[in-house]
Amino acid sequence: SIEQDADIVLMLYRPDYYSNDEDQDEDENAQQLANKAEIIVAKNRHGPTDTVEMIWDADHTLFISAEKIRNDM
Repeated sequence: SIEQDADIVLMLYRPDYYSNDEDQDEDENAQQLANKAEIIVAKNRHGPTDTVEMIWDADHTLFISAEKIRNDM
């Protein structure tokens, strides 16, 4: 099973992907969620577990560190 075999388990979460149409009534809220993503380190035998905020660039199929973008501003 994955619990026994994996050293690291990562899960991707994008609020925009999982929200339904009713949640996106407000255009501003929908736009804020459009490129947000999280990488959840659910299991890590050699270090801590955590959640990392990312920016999803759908045009390039790319995750970018939200912290890097904040530091560049």
